[in-house]
Amino acid sequence: MARKKAIIILPRLNDRGGKMEQVWYVEYSARDPKSGEMRRFRRSDIFTGVSDTKERYKRAEELITELTQKLQSGWTPFESEKVIYEDSLAYHTAARIYGRKKLSNQRINLLINEFVDYKRPILRKKSMQTYISKLRNFNVYLEIQHIAEYDVSSLKTEQVEDFLRYLAAKLGLCRVTLAKYRQILYSFFEYLRKKKYYLDSNPVVNIVLPGKIEDHSPYSIPKQERTILAKEIQEKDRQLWLACCIQYYSALRPGQEVRLLRIRDINFQMGCITVRSDSAKGERTDTVDMPEQLLEEMIFQRIDMFNPDWYVFGTNGQPGEKPLGVNTLGNHFRKIRDELGLSKRYTYYSWKHSGAEELADAGASPWEIQAHLRHRSIETTERYTRKRFGQRNERFKNNFPDIAKKDV
Repeated sequence: MARKKAIIILPRLNDRGGKMEQVWYVEYSARDPKSGEMRRFRRSDIFTGVSDTKERYKRAEELITELTQKLQSGWTPFESEKVIYEDSLAYHTAARIYGRKKLSNQRINLLINEFVDYKRPILRKKSMQTYISKLRNFNVYLEIQHIAEYDVSSLKTEQVEDFLRYLAAKLGLCRVTLAKYRQILYSFFEYLRKKKYYLDSNPVVNIVLPGKIEDHSPYSIPKQERTILAKEIQEKDRQLWLACCIQYYSALRPGQEVRLLRIRDINFQMGCITVRSDSAKGERTDTVDMPEQLLEEMIFQRIDMFNPDWYVFGTNGQPGEKPLGVNTLGNHFRKIRDELGLSKRYTYYSWKHSGAEELADAGASPWEIQAHLRHRSIETTERYTRKRFGQRNERFKNNFPDIAKKDV
């Protein structure tokens, strides 16, 4: 097993055997994060002009104590070696005002930027924004705690736990959100751990999440409210109605899967839709069936008559060369829902869950629901149905024994 490399050698005094005529110095060593080599540092200035032996030892002890505390806290003597880098954590406003080139000696900030550059080619734009946002918050927290300038190897599990507790207590974030922070921080530190000259272990391993448990999953929409919504949406926004139908009948997710759907991915003859890997949540290509009701709505809106390369949901309420904005359809749905005075727990995403619930009520097997929702495993489907629809049993619903004997 390879021997673990020392990061620092704590300071000690070389008093030249007590000889006052020679130069005394306090010496310590630290590993250069760039080269990976140990470098030695000496301080002799504190003894200049001091001829009293006791005073020299006193000054040496004070300096050794100060340096030891700083080194053990993560301070590095390489602070003066500043690095110019592209700051991916900069807010857009600051970037416009000051430019994106920033002078920094803050180790954690530099390494976060390195990690962001590493992840950028392999993450979607929205995921990249999530990474940057959460890593920025972590960096700001470290700055508040005055430890952002310390070497990253000094960060311990306790400091990551403190950060998550801060998010839970001060910002009121729930466990679902904190779990995302934990996952991103784990990825960041794991990236550094694999670069062995940064970390020997990942401080995010085995962290228990604080905070309250909240369920932000969209509710399915009961049939009565669905009927009211359907009538209003069809009259006011036929494009939105098609998006709701695609969710309900074919279980496409409303984000990229619906918004970025192109006409060429719809097979009108075979009655199916191909969900490409570049827009799918699971980053794999799947083909899903289109029930007759959905196909009829597409034909009614003459989707098959437009350019195959166009997006189904373009501007001006019809297919076009450019897709609608990220929140456009969701905003349209919320406006109609609120005008009808319906519960805010019903969201644009609720149409997908409503379709899955109706399919379950119609007697579809777990495996049929799994295929419909494109879940990777039956366990995922079982968790999904248990969470949203509960454990359903027709015998319990229709043939449960009476609680007491009925009067004749």
